[in-house]
Amino acid sequence: MRYGWLFLALAFSCRESPIEYEAYGRLSGLVLSESQDTLDNVFLSTNPATQTVTSDAGGRFLMDSIPVGEYSLRARRDGYREEIVGISIEEGLTSEVTLVMAPAAPANLPPSKPSNPQPPDGATGLPLSVQLSWQSTDENEEDTLTFDLVLYWDDEPDGLQLLENYPDTTYLLEALDYATDYYWQAIADDGKGCRVFGEIWHFRTEDFPELPISFVRKSEGKYDIFGADQEGRLARLTRRTESSWRPRMSPQRDLIAFLSFEDFEVHLFTMNREGGSVRKITAAVPVAGYDNFELDFCWSPDGARLLYMYYNQLYVINRDGSGLKLLAEAPADQSWVEVDWNGPGNYIAARRRGVLPYNSIIFKLRPSDGAILDTLLAAAPGAEGGPAVYIDGSRILYTYDVSGFENASGRQLDARIFELSLTGGAGIGLSGDKPGGANDLDPRYSPTGAQVAFTHTLNTPNARKDLWIMDADGGNRELFLENAEMADWN
Repeated sequence: MRYGWLFLALAFSCRESPIEYEAYGRLSGLVLSESQDTLDNVFLSTNPATQTVTSDAGGRFLMDSIPVGEYSLRARRDGYREEIVGISIEEGLTSEVTLVMAPAAPANLPPSKPSNPQPPDGATGLPLSVQLSWQSTDENEEDTLTFDLVLYWDDEPDGLQLLENYPDTTYLLEALDYATDYYWQAIADDGKGCRVFGEIWHFRTEDFPELPISFVRKSEGKYDIFGADQEGRLARLTRRTESSWRPRMSPQRDLIAFLSFEDFEVHLFTMNREGGSVRKITAAVPVAGYDNFELDFCWSPDGARLLYMYYNQLYVINRDGSGLKLLAEAPADQSWVEVDWNGPGNYIAARRRGVLPYNSIIFKLRPSDGAILDTLLAAAPGAEGGPAVYIDGSRILYTYDVSGFENASGRQLDARIFELSLTGGAGIGLSGDKPGGANDLDPRYSPTGAQVAFTHTLNTPNARKDLWIMDADGGNRELFLENAEMADWN
């Protein structure tokens, strides 16, 4: 029995395996361009992989003996987009396919580096309006270039972005500062991720001119001090984050003193004629009163000291902030508001008022001890302003609301400028040509005494204030600057 089982096992192990059969087909094709030209040297392959062929001079190709099935046919040629199509291979048959290949998009090239700056790099003595221009191109015709523009100077060392996605290569810079170095950079962008930075170019504006008048301009609720000349040139002098107002030039013409906030108090500061070298003068005793923007101060005739008020007290302080001294003290319910110190007359003209902005009195004080020497102008119904003393001390300017109107806000209806001789007599009106419904305020003599600068405004609340100039006798009234007030002659 053992041998019988062995025979059966040997018999079955000698049978032949069944023959596996695989079916094949063919693929024939033509490759054309979008313009229907035949394309040679096109590499063609299938996925799953079978074979790779190349199209002939007539654009034709043949793949023989491809196993039956579904495939992706891939066509590649330099300068053309790759094409992939689906094909079916059937047993014993030749499948036909025509491929149309589109030209490949050109490689994206970055734009050229911005160049050829105008004004030329290193230019000096430029005006306060400068036309910037530069050049940049892109070899990809379909690309649209835009530009960013960044400006650097001392106040903006990190750069101020002036333009973003700007379509042009020129830009007008305006309202620049005198004697300032500016640096600028153009950045080209092709919109496809390529940004090319130009060099940082430099120019310097013209030197600071003589600006005979300083004034205050309000913008977005903040006051700044500017300088101006009668040819229309302007320069911003203060750049504090807080308001600055009431400029006063020193007798030596080297410093401008002004008022500004610090830590919610009003203090005296000085700066040079160009707005630099700002220095805080007051410390222990700030400048204070019932209305911050009515407050005033003045220089001593020799320019060594400044005279200012803290409510009912008048103080003198050296120009370097030392030597603070109480000069005069008014009753507790009174406040000093405006002062002017005359050398030839050897007196201080000072106005004080009560808690309400009326009942003003202008006194003549002795500079050595603040004693009252005389009353120059007694209280009258309505608001008053001033004084401003003439060069030789013989007369003063002041303002008075002839309507006599009084309310707690201090509104004036018909304020006019008057000149009062200290030798006697009534004030002489200088606002004869002033239109009704308006006020003339803050008059100041010119250094020669031939002209008077003053603020003119409608008598409605929050009306714009403008700077006007007239002859010392009130003639030839002319608008000098709009949105300007609190003028002083430099």
